[in-house]
Amino acid sequence: MNLTIEDDPTDEISEIAESCRKFILASKVAIAGGVALLLVAMLGLFGAGQSAALASIALMLGGIVSLGSNVSTLRQTDAAINEAEALRSDLISRIDLLVVRDPPIEAGVTIPACRFAHAGYTLRDKHVETQAKKHDEFPL
Repeated sequence: MNLTIEDDPTDEISEIAESCRKFILASKVAIAGGVALLLVAMLGLFGAGQSAALASIALMLGGIVSLGSNVSTLRQTDAAINEAEALRSDLISRIDLLVVRDPPIEAGVTIPACRFAHAGYTLRDKHVETQAKKHDEFPL
């Protein structure tokens, strides 16, 4: 299995999880709005009647259904994210990485300037700098 940055499954799954969280919040708002509307209808405030009571019940039921659906989807998505992260961790732990270091640079050693740039070294010693400019290739 060859995964690249573009193939990272956790990005897409994370977007789904974020969408679920937004719908869960909207569902909670719908339930609260339904409860408030039902109270208004029951108390007879603002001339609210039976249709407002039915609308509030429909709003609460819709919020409850949406909440339950998105909570279960979020749980499944979180499980998928954990599984993908475990797979990524397992794949990374299988890689046998070696630390490669260049030997320290001493005065009088001739190494071309491009080698310094790749190794991250700076040319502080004038002799090394002068010698590095004279050579186009590093003798192996």
